[in-house]
Order: sequence, then structure tokens, then C-alpha cells
Amino acid sequence: MISSAENNSFFCRTAIDIPLLFKDRVWQAWEKLSEWQTWDASLNGAVALSDGLELGKHFSVLAKNAPAPVPVTVISFSRNIHFTTCSNNPLGLLAFGHTLADSPIEDMITLEHTIYAVPANATAFAAELWSSFKDDVKKSVASLAELVTEKESVA
Repeated sequence: MISSAENNSFFCRTAIDIPLLFKDRVWQAWEKLSEWQTWDASLNGAVALSDGLELGKHFSVLAKNAPAPVPVTVISFSRNIHFTTCSNNPLGLLAFGHTLADSPIEDMITLEHTIYAVPANATAFAAELWSSFKDDVKKSVASLAELVTEKESVA
């Protein structure tokens, strides 16, 4: 996990290599907004008119520690490769990236989640929330990798 905090902005990147044959399953899990809580333990779910991802799509995530649904927008999108959701809320600006990248290891792909935050109150964010956000990103990558690769052994 790579993490940094400087100039009142915070960045964290967590990645894991999984077998290339599971690439489509990762993308399918990302597009199934109604089931995000199965791989992201920080969420109670997501609320959208429909599953699926596209540039400009608006939906809300139901974060366990948030008092209300958090509206997000897909601000970058490349089908089967990457998308980023962004929210501007009372905490500040939060952007979550989701990427499938080439791995240097043959027959593997890198599953990556990132968070970039520009909080309204950097001092409070650093003291009270940043550690939890980093842990959540790390756990979501591990859980998603386990979820998509576990299906193979059950099938």
C-alpha cells in the first residue's frame, strides 16, 4: 500500500495481482452497484436507478459511518479498465479509483483501488478518519480479489 498526506490532500493506493482469467469477474463486480457491500465492508450498499457504470453516472453509496447516503458521480471511465467516482460532501472532495492494470507477472492482472481526498478540515481528517479510509481501501481490494477468485473453486 502506498500512502501519502501533503498540502492538505491525501492519497492511498492498494493493489494486488490476481490471475488474468478473473479480469471480467472484477469488472462485473464493480458494475453490480447493488452488491458493492459484498466486497466493501465499509458500505451498507449503493443506491442507483440501475447497475452498471458509465461516465457521468450518478448514484449514492451508503457508507456505514455516514449519517446519510453519499452522492457520487463517475468522473472517469474506460470500460473493462478503470473508473473513478467522486463526491463533494461535508468531509470535502473524495475520489475513489478502481483499475485493472497490466501486471509485470505473466498471466496476472493488477487489481487496484485508490483514494484521493481533499478534506474540508485536513487536521481533523488526518486525526479521525484517514487511517480508517486507508484500511477500508486495503480491505476492499483483498475482499474483491477473494470474491472473484473464490467463485472458480466453487464452480
